[in-house]
Amino acid sequence: MAKDCYLKYNIIWLAFGGLWPSFFKHNKALHAVHIIYSLILCIYFTMFLLSEYIDLFQNLDAGLFEIVNNLTVTLLYTVTMVKLLVVMYSNKIRKIVQQIRITEHIILEGDDEEAKNIFYKAAKLNHLLNNGFMFLDFLTVELFYIYPFVHMFSNSPERPLPFKSWFPFDRYKYYHVSLGLQIMAGNVGGCFTGTTDILFWAFFIYGIAQIKILHSKIANLRRDSLQYSSKHGTDLDSSVKCLVIKCIRLHQIIIKYFKDVNASVNILMLLDFFICSLQFGCIGFQMIIGGFSVSQITTLEYLFVVMLQMFIFYWYANEIIIESQHLSMAVWESEFYEFSVDTQKTLLIIMMRSQKPLHITLGPFNPMSNAIAITIVRFSYSYVALLRQFYN
Repeated sequence: MAKDCYLKYNIIWLAFGGLWPSFFKHNKALHAVHIIYSLILCIYFTMFLLSEYIDLFQNLDAGLFEIVNNLTVTLLYTVTMVKLLVVMYSNKIRKIVQQIRITEHIILEGDDEEAKNIFYKAAKLNHLLNNGFMFLDFLTVELFYIYPFVHMFSNSPERPLPFKSWFPFDRYKYYHVSLGLQIMAGNVGGCFTGTTDILFWAFFIYGIAQIKILHSKIANLRRDSLQYSSKHGTDLDSSVKCLVIKCIRLHQIIIKYFKDVNASVNILMLLDFFICSLQFGCIGFQMIIGGFSVSQITTLEYLFVVMLQMFIFYWYANEIIIESQHLSMAVWESEFYEFSVDTQKTLLIIMMRSQKPLHITLGPFNPMSNAIAITIVRFSYSYVALLRQFYN
């Protein structure tokens, strides 16, 4: 496996979840074990998701509250299943990862210290998000088990389970087996949810870092041209033109990168948009109708994590728009008035292109931004009001 700096923890977490080729390719036996491990986790998660849907359809006449209880987790795991398939089988995702690795090598082997600093800051942020969110993710899953553990040894004929799912046997007669199976499913589902999301965040943050590096190169064009001229023995105007051409090429690479990322995730983000708003509505309804209890504390923490997950997506998508528009300011900072007319015209083209911001879209529709995140919250409120009306 390549020695990653930026994607180090993304790859570790993905391999841990069985969603990425193992570290043991040099050892056929361990590599085979990892493939079997991956298949077991994926099949188990798929069966659990199916059991949730079976439970949902079997209990359609059990009341709105029971249906909503099922949907709070089923909706999340449905999106997770789609993301899992994309990460495991999309060649576009593999190509994006390979591009990040190649670019990382070029930056770290180069002599642009400012570019290295920007890249290292992005890598540090990505590592913090990776490990911080995975900790929150697993903590949230484990909190689902507190309420069942409290009632594990009670004499109640219908002791609670963490999730709503179907079993081919009496779940209460074989309660400990049922609980054990759901604990396994919850941990696998939590792992899949976290690992796929942090990979997509990594794509966004990497792209933002690349825009910042381009901003730095354009803003410091005169300084870098003097250094280039001194190092290669060329005149200043030729040095400026050479570096401007490199900036244009980097800009084109960044534009293509975001087109590739958008093509890989835009349908996922559209699906996530609809399911997030419905999921938040279901969780809000569950909290309002259910009243205060120990299980409601778990639900509140669950709501916090899934909302955090959504806002991280939309925050960095919004940063892509802002940073790409700021490239025009880099031209202003570059002391362009001291360059030749031809160079000024070329920089003007960069300014004009930056007026069309880069973005990630929701399918073929609007770009992802903070405003869209607020729209999801508004839709969620509407769903809560609608569910309460039906319930009453």
